[in-house]
Amino acid sequence: MPFTPAQFLLGVVLPALAAALVLLAARRAAGGPGLGAALAVGGGYVLAHLLQRGGRGLPPREATDWAWVAAIAGMLAGASGLTRRRTPLLPLALRLLLSGALLWQLLAAWRTQAEPDEMRSVIAVGAAVLALLWTVVEVGLERPGWFAPALLAVTAAGAAGAIGLSGSFRVALLAGALCAVLCAAAVGSALRLAPPTLEGAAAPAVLALGALLTCAAFYSELPRAAAFLIGGAPVAGLVGDALLGARARRPAVRGGLLLLVAALLGLAVKLAVDASPSFDM
Repeated sequence: MPFTPAQFLLGVVLPALAAALVLLAARRAAGGPGLGAALAVGGGYVLAHLLQRGGRGLPPREATDWAWVAAIAGMLAGASGLTRRRTPLLPLALRLLLSGALLWQLLAAWRTQAEPDEMRSVIAVGAAVLALLWTVVEVGLERPGWFAPALLAVTAAGAAGAIGLSGSFRVALLAGALCAVLCAAAVGSALRLAPPTLEGAAAPAVLALGALLTCAAFYSELPRAAAFLIGGAPVAGLVGDALLGARARRPAVRGGLLLLVAALLGLAVKLAVDASPSFDM
């Protein structure tokens, strides 16, 4: 059922405001780009999830409730900076390990019915894709400015729309809360009221978004192709931004990259609408 205005303010707006305050406090703090951004985005999403759904016990009994556990794991990884070490293997191994462990827990119910070969393939491919998204987003957030957090916010908004149209309103609201938290990060960066870079936010944002998309794709009607398009949208924007170098700072180029991301998200929404029984004619 739809939220009342009071529930919306409590479960979406309040976490965004809390994230904004954390970013403001971390603006000049030591370790702000890692610690402050991780606490703001990860903590903001956890607050939203718990306000919307409650604690519901540990370990979570429903797949959706692993999303806030994923956000906490990402918050710790982002705050520690382990995935930003210059050693070649540790960051990759940690991203793959956390991504694989998250998918293993999320897909516990699905695993009981899947063939062993299919199960291994899905988890291996899913962990690799999630680790790749995490890597690209983390590199993008190492660059100062509003563009990378804004791309993530737009992606979370697209995820909320696609998930909601595919029939999972509760998961869509959680994605909407993540979008609100990321909007706070983007606005803070644009107004220079946040740490100069937000690389610590990559882990909680990617793991929470990945958890929500996985739940919608395996336990609701969201097509898996739509989930991959949503995950690939920020990658397309951030890779384009990196390849274009200084030219990417031009407003027209940034606008074009945002349109590319919006087009991918729009296609994902279209797939979600087509697959939703409620939209069949």
